[in-house]
Amino acid sequence: MIKFLTLEGIPCKEIHQKLIGVYGDNAPCYATVKNWRQETSSGRVSLGDAPRSGRPAEVCEKNVVDKVKSIIEDDRRVRIRQIVELTGVSYGYVHKIMHEELGLSKICARWVPRRLTDE
Repeated sequence: MIKFLTLEGIPCKEIHQKLIGVYGDNAPCYATVKNWRQETSSGRVSLGDAPRSGRPAEVCEKNVVDKVKSIIEDDRRVRIRQIVELTGVSYGYVHKIMHEELGLSKICARWVPRRLTDE
């Protein structure tokens, strides 16, 4: 909407008022409208995020997940730091695999599935 109304030549205040009229409390604030109007006026056509420098997020690779799983199955008392040394991946990555991929949590110094069953 902001992009369209900017291309129509409507001032920022009017765009903001129209958005409030349509969306009410869910309308973006005036600063957001002003920012997007400026971005659109300067030639930005994409609504997606611009590329940024830095390291991309790591994706859980199946072989690393399997390696972590086998290490834990061999020794339920293993520490995350020991797994880091054995796998060569970061502490945060191992932590993510254990909690999000494998669904494990630490109970009484052992890694066990979050949902315990009779087995």
